[in-house]
Amino acid sequence: ADSGFQCASCHEKPSDVLQSKHIQVQDFHSCFSCHIEDKEFKLSNTLHSAHFTHMDIDNAACVSCHIEENGTIRVDTKNNFTADTESALTAFKSFYQTGTLANSHKNAGLSCDACHKAYDYDEADSMSSKCVNCHGSYEELAKITEDTEYDANPHKSHYPTLACTKCHSAHSQFQDFCSKCHQWNYSWKQKVNK
Repeated sequence: ADSGFQCASCHEKPSDVLQSKHIQVQDFHSCFSCHIEDKEFKLSNTLHSAHFTHMDIDNAACVSCHIEENGTIRVDTKNNFTADTESALTAFKSFYQTGTLANSHKNAGLSCDACHKAYDYDEADSMSSKCVNCHGSYEELAKITEDTEYDANPHKSHYPTLACTKCHSAHSQFQDFCSKCHQWNYSWKQKVNK
């Protein structure tokens, strides 16, 4: 089966890159017969970490491994998800950028599909329901953050259904939505940092 990756374009054979204790495989497509579902995230982290110690995270790096067709790359072999190359690159960089939710979630051992069920970049409006599934309701968050250094609790808002993504974007830095009217200067501090 087509894995959507082109490992052999740089690496002659799997034994050139696999650790000696790894089971021997004949070709790179064989990797995906074992590394599926729960193991796929670990493989993805291993591969990306290994490659990005030797190259910059840029478009050329992505398409050196991921097959690009008509400006899109396959980003998830299990679900056969594709994304436009530039959007995928932006999202992926944030996974390794300290201070983003994507990085914090990665460091907590979560993969993209913990929040995303598809690579739909227009799903921000529905993302809040996914946030509260793990982090608790607005009321619960307000209790957790009631003793903050700020003059007002950022989660006890006069906008009781404000989307989490108004401040917390997974793939970019924190945005203080309240500062449009108030001078509280909220910031988000990354707690999980391995």
